[in-house]
Amino acid sequence: MAKADRKTVVVGLDPKHKTQVREVIGRLEKKGFVLEQSLAEIGVLTGSVPADALDDLKSVEGVAHVEQDREDYKPQ
Repeated sequence: MAKADRKTVVVGLDPKHKTQVREVIGRLEKKGFVLEQSLAEIGVLTGSVPADALDDLKSVEGVAHVEQDREDYKPQ
């Protein structure tokens, strides 16, 4: 899959699952997530996912929110 077909994302963990980071990462990986960085102490993961699987991450147990990483930080 070409890199252009992947989206960089920031995943916020549900505080109830903060001690189960590895399990949550495993569930995300089954949806195509590739971990880039784990900031488990603050409940944040960064990585990439196929563009067509972006919404699937939101339904993973232990995930509070998913945001597509921005490259343009100009005021909207």
